[in-house]
Amino acid sequence: MKFDLLNIVIVSLLTNLLNLRSLFKQNEKCKKFVCTEDLSYETCLNLQDDTIFMKKCNRDSEEICPIMKKSQGELKCEPRSDFKNQRSFPGGKCYLDAECIYGSCENNFCKGKNLGDACDGHNQCPYKSSCKLNQDTNSKVCTPLSQEGGSCTDDFDCMNNLGCHMGKCINYLSLPLGTKIDNSIRNVFSLCDSGFAYKGVCDSLKNKYEGPTKCDSDNQSGCFYTNNNGEEIEIKELCLCGKNTQGIRFCALGNNSSAWGEYLDALKIVLSFNFENCNTLERTMCRNAIQNNKSEYEKFIISSITATRQHELNGADNCVLDIFFPMLNRSNRKILQSRINNFNSNKINANITIEKAFLKK
Repeated sequence: MKFDLLNIVIVSLLTNLLNLRSLFKQNEKCKKFVCTEDLSYETCLNLQDDTIFMKKCNRDSEEICPIMKKSQGELKCEPRSDFKNQRSFPGGKCYLDAECIYGSCENNFCKGKNLGDACDGHNQCPYKSSCKLNQDTNSKVCTPLSQEGGSCTDDFDCMNNLGCHMGKCINYLSLPLGTKIDNSIRNVFSLCDSGFAYKGVCDSLKNKYEGPTKCDSDNQSGCFYTNNNGEEIEIKELCLCGKNTQGIRFCALGNNSSAWGEYLDALKIVLSFNFENCNTLERTMCRNAIQNNKSEYEKFIISSITATRQHELNGADNCVLDIFFPMLNRSNRKILQSRINNFNSNKINANITIEKAFLKK
């Protein structure tokens, strides 16, 4: 049975953004990802010590493994319809109150706070607004989103294609190399045109080694890059956990690679879409925008995976890739996937010989 592209895109976006937000939380021991048919009928994920055992759900019955949920134990396969009927923000369509993230369903639309009303969170406010602090009253009210150059405390105070920089809304991917940014703000997307900032400055990184490189952030074998000034630097924060069977870390792909260029080009296209009927929290996950631009979103998801999550593709079982990256297997174009068949734990940080394979639907 064919899956609904819209929902696969949304699931892929959710898992990708969750991964990006935890990019630098890599102090814990990496988990091992192992596919097995020994799990119980309904179980699709089971965490035991440092190993995550997984299996694919029954596609014929339209089931999905809810991997975006946090779990310390196991996950059960759930009907895909549970994700198809996602709840709506104020202004979105509904039939029942339970279908609204906040407020009630009135005349088939979710009714939340009005502009100027006191609020506790962005999810309570109507489209094109945020729950913003009013400096005069020192209280939060639903306020129209700021245009370019308008005031902000974070990205969500800005229009959906803008981010917050030094208290002002600017375009994502607009700051040149060498520009200082505010590290206290966690931007949804990079403000730097290179897509990357290091130590609060827009920078560009080139991997020292060709191909996937194993690393160990706990000792002397970190990740080595050449920065925009031609200096060789070591960045242990970019030694990231993968989804392979041995819990091995890999260095993140440098942002000057062709894969990163394709990702940034695709992101620019997505950011140009119409987000009129989207809550500020949705950003690029807005169902209305995805529905009207499916092919562009598919390219965006695929390019973001190959650029920002290459360390997770290396050495992963095919069924793990199917579960975490369903868009790769749905693609009609060829996707480069690095496969590692043999690991040598005694050669950490050595350049690894890889077999380059292309995936086709």
